[in-house]
This record gives sequence, structure tokens and C-alpha cells, in this order.
Amino acid sequence: MPKFEYLTGLLKAEKTILILGSGYVVPPVVDYYEQINRDSSQKMINIIIGTNKPEDAKKNFKGIEVVELDVTKDKETLNGLVQRSDIVIR
Repeated sequence: MPKFEYLTGLLKAEKTILILGSGYVVPPVVDYYEQINRDSSQKMINIIIGTNKPEDAKKNFKGIEVVELDVTKDKETLNGLVQRSDIVIR
């Protein structure tokens, strides 16, 4: 597993990561954080994917919270997701 010291330092306690979108960047990010969960004695990462294509994300990422979200129209849901997240990846 690659060593990303700046990310590893953020993971001293359980974190929630919000990933906006479901494109090409999402699978490697999810894989990285799932590896951290597998290597840890406790669940360290909760991942939420906010996307306008939830059926694709639900099919591709098992055990991850997927929220249907159009960031251009649903500002209230977006704000709520951001507030409950420790890290937001856009």
C-alpha cells in the first residue's frame, strides 16, 4: 500500500470521508481507504459517495453509503453531508 504520510496522519481516530462524484478517481480512493480499514483493528473510515448516478456507485462499491445528490440543485443535502464529514474530496 502506498504511504501517503499527510493522509495517514489524519487517521488517528475514526473519520468520515465524503467523495463527490463517481468518476475515475473514486475507485482508487475507495480502494486505498478500504485497505486502511482492513489493516486496522477498528473501522477507521466511513465513506459516503454523493453522486447523481447512485445506481452505478451502489453496484460498484459495496458497504459504502451512497447518496443521490445533484450538487448544483440540492445545496441543503450537500451542506449536511459536508458538515458531517471530516474530509471532502471533490
